[in-house]
Amino acid sequence: MTTERDAAALAELALVPRLRHVRMVISVQRAARPKTRGMIERIQQIPDGLVDYREAVAFLDEEAAPPTPAIRQALFALLERNPLADFGSPGPVADYLEKASPAYIPELSQSVLRNPSITTLWMINIVLDQPPAGKYKPMLMMTLAAVVERTDIDRSLVEDAAEFIERQD
Repeated sequence: MTTERDAAALAELALVPRLRHVRMVISVQRAARPKTRGMIERIQQIPDGLVDYREAVAFLDEEAAPPTPAIRQALFALLERNPLADFGSPGPVADYLEKASPAYIPELSQSVLRNPSITTLWMINIVLDQPPAGKYKPMLMMTLAAVVERTDIDRSLVEDAAEFIERQD
């Protein structure tokens, strides 16, 4: 016959695997935090005003840190500050951000609305050319249309956005 005390002990034993799992998840998250902070610091240390950023962002190909929202925001901020810079086509930044697909797509749209860049416009075009674009297509097309209407950005960005809209029609 099982007593209440025995039942409580069995219940505790049933929780042990869950507790181990929770502890493992927490330790993995703690281990990832320094990587995330390190990635953000490296991104923030990249100087503005370079013509070619491919070498400056090459470390993204080697990093194991997942593209967390904080890392994605740091990368979008870098792209926004350097709208005409060459980050590659698509390059390490786009390749790294695409690892967070589809979570990064609304962030991409917001970044383009704030300050479009050659790279972010190109990334929208890539998303639109892929089958999973479905539910994001209206949002991304409106984003491109908003860029076409802007007069406060480099004309080449407006022309790129217009060309990407034409490709979708």
